[in-house]
Amino acid sequence: MKIRAILVTSALAVGLGGFALAEPASAVPPACGLTYMTPVLVASQFVEVSGEIACEDPNNPNDGRPLGVTLQQSSGGNLWKTVATGSGDALYRCSGTTLRNYRLRERSGTVARLACG
Repeated sequence: MKIRAILVTSALAVGLGGFALAEPASAVPPACGLTYMTPVLVASQFVEVSGEIACEDPNNPNDGRPLGVTLQQSSGGNLWKTVATGSGDALYRCSGTTLRNYRLRERSGTVARLACG
């Protein structure tokens, strides 16, 4: 997964760029956290989100375990439509050049405004 390439131990304490780290939930092993990638535009025609467990110890068997992710789209207002789901990654083929809002449902407070083209 793309997230693993830039994840470092210190990322467990703070977010990096477009990544959000959650407080460990009861199901998350000690010294691990949930990492999610904010929606990004790929090759001007796809919107992608990712999620995985990241642990301080890269030998932890849970490190890199995929999380369920849901990509949602809105053309404006408060109405969100699910356009893709996946385990670890979700990819949506978008069309048109109109700016649209995208969010990862698991981190709904962060919205990316993207236009395909």
